[in-house]
Amino acid sequence: MSQSNFTNSFKENINSTSGKSVITALMILEHQDLSFPIRITQNNEDIISNGERYTSCYFEFTPYADIENQAPSASITIDNVGLELSRWIDRSNGAKNLKFTVHIIETSDPDYYQSSMTARLINISMTSKKISATISLEDIINKKAVERTFSEKYTSGLF
Repeated sequence: MSQSNFTNSFKENINSTSGKSVITALMILEHQDLSFPIRITQNNEDIISNGERYTSCYFEFTPYADIENQAPSASITIDNVGLELSRWIDRSNGAKNLKFTVHIIETSDPDYYQSSMTARLINISMTSKKISATISLEDIINKKAVERTFSEKYTSGLF
Protein backbone atom coordinates (compact mmCIF):
# COMPACT_ATOMS: atom_id res chain seq x y z
CA MET A 1 0.00 0.00 0.00
CA SER A 2 1.26 3.43 -0.81
CA GLN A 3 -0.66 6.67 -0.47
CA SER A 4 0.24 10.35 -0.65
CA ASN A 5 -2.01 13.33 -0.07
CA PHE A 6 0.20 16.35 0.61
CA THR A 7 -1.20 19.43 2.32
CA ASN A 8 -0.19 22.92 1.20
CA SER A 9 1.69 23.37 4.50
CA PHE A 10 3.69 20.20 3.82
CA LYS A 11 4.54 21.32 0.27
CA GLU A 12 5.78 24.67 1.61
CA ASN A 13 7.84 23.01 4.37
CA ILE A 14 9.47 20.41 2.16
CA ASN A 15 10.60 23.08 -0.29
CA SER A 16 11.89 25.58 2.28
CA THR A 17 15.23 25.76 4.04
CA SER A 18 13.66 26.70 7.38
CA GLY A 19 10.16 25.29 7.50
CA LYS A 20 7.51 26.18 10.03
CA SER A 21 7.19 22.55 11.12
CA VAL A 22 9.49 19.53 11.26
CA ILE A 23 8.85 16.78 8.71
CA THR A 24 9.57 13.35 10.16
CA ALA A 25 8.81 9.67 9.67
CA LEU A 26 6.85 7.30 11.88
CA MET A 27 7.54 3.58 11.50
CA ILE A 28 5.46 0.63 12.66
CA LEU A 29 6.92 -2.89 12.80
CA GLU A 30 4.29 -5.65 13.00
CA HIS A 31 4.66 -9.40 13.30
CA GLN A 32 2.42 -12.23 14.48
CA ASP A 33 4.91 -13.11 17.24
CA LEU A 34 4.99 -9.58 18.69
CA SER A 35 2.46 -8.93 21.44
CA PHE A 36 2.12 -5.35 20.18
CA PRO A 37 3.49 -3.35 17.23
CA ILE A 38 6.81 -1.54 17.64
CA ARG A 39 6.29 2.17 16.93
CA ILE A 40 9.30 4.46 16.46
CA THR A 41 9.93 7.94 15.08
CA GLN A 42 12.95 9.70 13.57
CA ASN A 43 12.07 12.73 15.65
CA ASN A 44 14.32 13.68 18.59
CA GLU A 45 11.40 13.26 21.00
CA ASP A 46 8.43 10.89 21.27
CA ILE A 47 5.35 11.71 19.18
CA ILE A 48 1.69 10.90 19.78
CA SER A 49 -0.09 10.31 16.45
CA ASN A 50 -3.71 9.17 16.23
CA GLY A 51 -3.59 8.15 19.89
CA GLU A 52 -0.46 5.97 19.53
CA ARG A 53 2.96 6.75 21.05
CA TYR A 54 5.98 6.58 18.72
CA THR A 55 9.24 6.29 20.62
CA SER A 56 12.17 8.41 19.50
CA CYS A 57 14.71 6.09 17.85
CA TYR A 58 16.84 7.21 14.95
CA PHE A 59 16.49 5.18 11.75
CA GLU A 60 17.54 5.71 8.15
CA PHE A 61 15.21 5.00 5.26
CA THR A 62 16.81 4.58 1.82
CA PRO A 63 14.28 4.69 -1.01
CA TYR A 64 14.29 1.94 -3.58
CA ALA A 65 16.97 1.71 -6.22
CA ASP A 66 15.96 1.02 -9.80
CA ILE A 67 18.38 -1.75 -10.74
CA GLU A 68 17.84 -3.60 -14.01
CA ASN A 69 16.51 -7.17 -13.71
CA GLN A 70 16.00 -6.88 -9.94
CA ALA A 71 12.85 -6.47 -7.90
CA PRO A 72 12.59 -2.97 -6.42
CA SER A 73 13.56 -2.78 -2.77
CA ALA A 74 14.37 -0.19 -0.14
CA SER A 75 16.39 -0.38 3.06
CA ILE A 76 15.91 0.68 6.65
CA THR A 77 18.69 0.88 9.23
CA ILE A 78 17.86 1.14 12.93
CA ASP A 79 20.25 1.66 15.83
CA ASN A 80 20.58 -1.58 17.79
CA VAL A 81 19.89 0.06 21.13
CA GLY A 82 18.97 -2.98 23.20
CA LEU A 83 19.09 -6.74 23.38
CA GLU A 84 15.32 -7.13 23.32
CA LEU A 85 14.93 -6.50 19.56
CA SER A 86 18.05 -8.52 18.67
CA ARG A 87 16.85 -11.51 20.71
CA TRP A 88 13.41 -11.32 19.13
CA ILE A 89 14.92 -11.29 15.61
CA ASP A 90 16.93 -14.40 16.51
CA ARG A 91 13.89 -16.20 17.99
CA SER A 92 11.66 -15.33 15.01
CA ASN A 93 13.93 -16.83 12.34
CA GLY A 94 15.23 -13.49 11.15
CA ALA A 95 11.90 -11.66 11.57
CA LYS A 96 10.35 -13.57 8.67
CA ASN A 97 7.04 -11.97 7.56
CA LEU A 98 7.76 -8.71 9.39
CA LYS A 99 5.60 -5.89 8.02
CA PHE A 100 6.89 -2.30 7.86
CA THR A 101 4.62 0.72 7.67
CA VAL A 102 6.16 4.17 7.27
CA HIS A 103 4.11 7.37 7.64
CA ILE A 104 5.50 10.82 6.80
CA ILE A 105 4.08 13.60 8.99
CA GLU A 106 4.59 17.19 10.05
CA THR A 107 5.11 17.50 13.80
CA SER A 108 2.63 20.41 13.85
CA ASP A 109 -0.13 17.97 12.70
CA PRO A 110 1.01 14.46 13.70
CA ASP A 111 -2.43 12.91 13.15
CA TYR A 112 -2.38 13.57 9.39
CA TYR A 113 -0.27 11.21 7.30
CA GLN A 114 1.19 13.12 4.35
CA SER A 115 2.37 9.86 2.82
CA SER A 116 2.22 6.19 3.84
CA MET A 117 3.87 3.04 2.62
CA THR A 118 3.57 -0.58 3.73
CA ALA A 119 6.08 -3.21 2.68
CA ARG A 120 7.37 -6.60 3.78
CA LEU A 121 10.81 -7.73 4.91
CA ILE A 122 12.96 -9.73 2.50
CA ASN A 123 16.34 -9.65 4.28
CA ILE A 124 17.77 -8.58 7.64
CA SER A 125 21.26 -8.32 9.11
CA MET A 126 22.54 -7.27 12.54
CA THR A 127 25.69 -6.00 14.15
CA SER A 128 26.18 -4.89 17.72
CA LYS A 129 25.42 -1.31 16.58
CA LYS A 130 22.94 -1.53 13.67
CA ILE A 131 20.04 -3.57 12.36
CA SER A 132 19.64 -3.30 8.59
CA ALA A 133 16.61 -4.54 6.72
CA THR A 134 15.81 -4.77 3.04
CA ILE A 135 12.14 -4.38 2.28
CA SER A 136 10.28 -5.42 -0.85
CA LEU A 137 8.25 -2.92 -2.83
CA GLU A 138 6.80 -5.57 -5.15
CA ASP A 139 3.43 -5.41 -3.38
CA ILE A 140 3.23 -1.70 -4.24
CA ILE A 141 4.55 -2.04 -7.78
CA ASN A 142 2.27 -5.00 -8.61
CA LYS A 143 -0.87 -3.38 -7.20
CA LYS A 144 -3.54 -2.83 -9.84
CA ALA A 145 -3.92 0.76 -10.92
CA VAL A 146 -7.68 0.42 -11.20
CA GLU A 147 -10.06 -1.66 -9.13
CA ARG A 148 -12.01 -3.13 -12.02
CA THR A 149 -11.02 -4.07 -15.53
CA PHE A 150 -13.02 -5.01 -18.59
CA SER A 151 -13.58 -8.71 -18.11
CA GLU A 152 -16.44 -11.16 -18.57
CA LYS A 153 -17.14 -10.93 -14.84
CA TYR A 154 -17.86 -7.18 -14.83
CA THR A 155 -18.75 -6.44 -18.46
CA SER A 156 -20.23 -9.63 -19.82
CA GLY A 157 -22.10 -7.79 -22.61
CA LEU A 158 -18.79 -6.89 -24.27
CA PHE A 159 -17.66 -10.50 -24.58
